[in-house]
Amino acid sequence: MSKSADRFTYLIGIAVLGIILWQVIGFILPDQPSFETGEEFLEELLEESGGLSQWESIKTFRFDKSFKIYNAGQQLESSRNEEHFYLLSPQISREIHYKNGPDFITMMYNNDRYTKLVNAAIDSLTTQSAIQQSMQAGVFVINLPFSLSVKNATLTYLGIETFQEEKAHKLMVTFKESNDIWHLYYNKQSLTWLGYWVKTSDHYSLIVNEEMEEVKGFMLPRKRKSYRTDSAMNIQYLRATYDYDNYKIEF
Repeated sequence: MSKSADRFTYLIGIAVLGIILWQVIGFILPDQPSFETGEEFLEELLEESGGLSQWESIKTFRFDKSFKIYNAGQQLESSRNEEHFYLLSPQISREIHYKNGPDFITMMYNNDRYTKLVNAAIDSLTTQSAIQQSMQAGVFVINLPFSLSVKNATLTYLGIETFQEEKAHKLMVTFKESNDIWHLYYNKQSLTWLGYWVKTSDHYSLIVNEEMEEVKGFMLPRKRKSYRTDSAMNIQYLRATYDYDNYKIEF
C-alpha cells in the first residue's frame, strides 16, 4: 500500500474517532439551554405555533369538547359534551352550550358580563365569578401558547428536560395575583406542545397531549389526559380525559 493510501486511511480513522468522541461527549454532558430567556423562547414558540398576528386575526373560533372526570378510586364523577363558540372580532363574546340531564345550559360572556342560562332562563343561583372561573380556565388552555403573551405573565426558560420519555423545552410561567405555577413542555426539535404540569393552591395536575391536530396553520389539542400528581410529578391517579373535535376557524 502506498504512503498516500496509508495517509488517507489514517485521516479517515481520525475523523471517525472524532465523530465517536463527539457523540459520547454529547451523551454524557447534560443538555444545554437553547434560549437565554423565557421571552426569547416564547417568541420562537409563537412563530412555530402559527404566529401571534395570525392568531389575533381570527374572527370566529368553534369546537366541540367532551370530558370525563374521575375520583381517586377511578369512579366516574361526571361527564359532559360541550359546544364552544367564540366571537373574537369586532368584539369579544363567548358561548358554551351543553346538556345537564333534561336541562339545556348556556354559559355566556358578552359586554364584560358573565351569564348562565338554564333552559333559556337566567340561573340566579350561580355567581358571575363562578361562571367566569369556569369559562376562563378553558379559554386559557385552548389558547396556549398565545395566552402567554400578556403583561402579567412572568416567563422563565428552564432548558431541556425529559417529559413522557421525550426531550423537551421547559417553560415556567407565573401570573400576577395568582399563586399557580405552570410548567409547559414542548418537543425539543419540533416545538410541538407535549403537555404541562401545574401547581395550584391545593393540588398538582399533569396534563398530557396524546393527539394534536393542525387547523388553519395552528396546532390544537385533539385528545389529552389529566392526572393528579404529588409534588415530584409522580402520577397518583387519572383525573380526567378530554376530547376536542370539529374545529372551525374563520378569519
